Amino acid sequence: MKRRTKGDEKDRQTEINARLLHFFIKPVLYLRVHYLQIYIYLSIYLSMSVYSYLAMYLSIHLHIYLNLFISICLYLSIYLSLFISIFLSLSLLIFYLFIYILLYAHYLSIYLSHSTEAADITALWCSAAVVDFIIIIINIMILLIPISLPITLPHPVFLHEQRNLPLRRPLLNRHHRRRHQN
Repeated sequence: MKRRTKGDEKDRQTEINARLLHFFIKPVLYLRVHYLQIYIYLSIYLSMSVYSYLAMYLSIHLHIYLNLFISICLYLSIYLSLFISIFLSLSLLIFYLFIYILLYAHYLSIYLSHSTEAADITALWCSAAVVDFIIIIINIMILLIPISLPITLPHPVFLHEQRNLPLRRPLLNRHHRRRHQN
């Protein structure tokens, strides 16, 4: 029976570390490739919600009559799309945090086993995960900004009730004045 030398044991440990490293790094590689695509979808949700609300707001103020039901549906679509986008962002953030914790734990285990090459590679990917984690937090903060748009603009029900009052009264008054003058 062949006895294992220290070199063979070291090569075996390096191979195990490489396999573990590949197992932990693969999800991070997948996220680094695809999280930009996810944020493109989120931006589409946001743009649809903002444009739908602005279309409703402008149409009411330009006196192009919309059904009240359509207006409320457009108004609710903003909150629905914002909820979906924020939910997806937070789920991505939690998943990425989980991957980062796994990476850091794996880095500690490799560092304690004195495998310097694998530890250096894992440390590099840990730093990349931290950068991406910060980018996701910044993107979530950007996603939260459009929530202020529906809050600052008036509610569509209120607009439907008041749309004829401010702009139509002066026109009616001028029309009545012309009749009285004639």
